[in-house]
Amino acid sequence: MKRLIMAVVVVLLTMLVGCGHSFYPTDNHNVATTNVNIGEGNFHVVGMAEGKASATYVLGIGGLSRRAVKSNAYAEMVQNANLQGSQMIVNATIETKTRGLAPFVVTHEVKYHGLIIEFDKE
Repeated sequence: MKRLIMAVVVVLLTMLVGCGHSFYPTDNHNVATTNVNIGEGNFHVVGMAEGKASATYVLGIGGLSRRAVKSNAYAEMVQNANLQGSQMIVNATIETKTRGLAPFVVTHEVKYHGLIIEFDKE
């Protein structure tokens, strides 16, 4: 009987322990082809832009797809940048975080960060 109670306690504690995972990719899949040369020092940094999005899944159901969460985070970053004239976002990085009590509740969060630069007028 004592072993049964201990086994039940261990199983319950295992179910209550949350887990998390963070991912910081070092490659860039958001490469756009452009003819702009930013290596000549003809620009200055205006600021930073950030966008966040998340989705929560209960028993694997609900929320947006991971691709949609990434798209929403990127769209928010561009909207928050409020680009004007000859400004653009460079060095965009993505940060993803997944945490929860799998398989019950899992939250997937995505953050995009980027620098806003403005080209100098010649």
